[in-house]
Amino acid sequence: MYPNQRWGCTRVSSKTTRIGERFLDITPNSAKDNLGYVIIGIPVALLVVFFLIPTLYLFATTFFPREGSGYYQIGFTLEHYARLFDSPIYGRYLWTTLELAAVTTVISVVLGYPIAYWLARVESPALKRGLLLMIVATMWITVIIRAYAIQVVLAGDGILNSLLLDFRLISEPITSSTGYIPTIVGMVYGFLPFAILTIYTSIANINPKLEEASRNLGASRLQTIRWVVLPLSKNGIAGATALVFILAIGSYVVPMLLGNPSEWTLPVIITEQVNEQMNVPFGAVLSAVLTALTIFFFLIAVKVLGLGSDQLIGDTPEGETDGQ
Repeated sequence: MYPNQRWGCTRVSSKTTRIGERFLDITPNSAKDNLGYVIIGIPVALLVVFFLIPTLYLFATTFFPREGSGYYQIGFTLEHYARLFDSPIYGRYLWTTLELAAVTTVISVVLGYPIAYWLARVESPALKRGLLLMIVATMWITVIIRAYAIQVVLAGDGILNSLLLDFRLISEPITSSTGYIPTIVGMVYGFLPFAILTIYTSIANINPKLEEASRNLGASRLQTIRWVVLPLSKNGIAGATALVFILAIGSYVVPMLLGNPSEWTLPVIITEQVNEQMNVPFGAVLSAVLTALTIFFFLIAVKVLGLGSDQLIGDTPEGETDGQ
């Protein structure tokens, strides 16, 4: 192998770097400043066009009156907000949304932590890559397919009940294709990979020698995890909690397919109001409530838990130990 072939990638990379530096040297200062504005302005413009303006229009729609069974018209009214606060049923839907999100978050973090710890301590790089690929691959499956698969497993005459009945562990089916348990199972199935990957990144940044030192001083494995690993991975736990909870609040497909009306969440009710009732302003009111809740819990994660963008994705700056 010739030297040029062996180090070709490095030379190309260095050449590309030199070309970039030469380009910046010959670029006028004013052009450099304008280039900086362009680089910053593009994502800001996209944020304004695709988030800020639609959000403001959504908020304005909440005040538009609706005549009879028609669509809506430009105007101002507070009747939709009055309906929201006068009817207790929407408060129950809001509570159901928060409850399902909280239960999903707790189960996902509790199940995800030991899996993430085991993955982070797998010694074989090939095995670790394969296991991580398997976890990521579950996220590629369409949520509708996952929901119907859960229905097949948990149905009254499904796989789970049939096995339990065959082994005479139960006398009658204990699960159904829809309801509270299938909804929780579906949401955990969908959001557990997010918890695992977030916590995994945090634990992987902890130096294994700290655990080795703890074991050498007489601590058991469980004591080492309790007093060494858990405190150092608190950012990953908090990041996974915030991420899963915020995602679960906006879950629509799983509660719609696996839940009964008592397990419907605000996203399901919003869709029902817009598509079936054709009441866009009231759907906008519910959407504004959901958006406000999402922003509120995000601010809690950032301010109260002290999480920034790095912690929310479970990252730790290079050279530092998570939790320090």
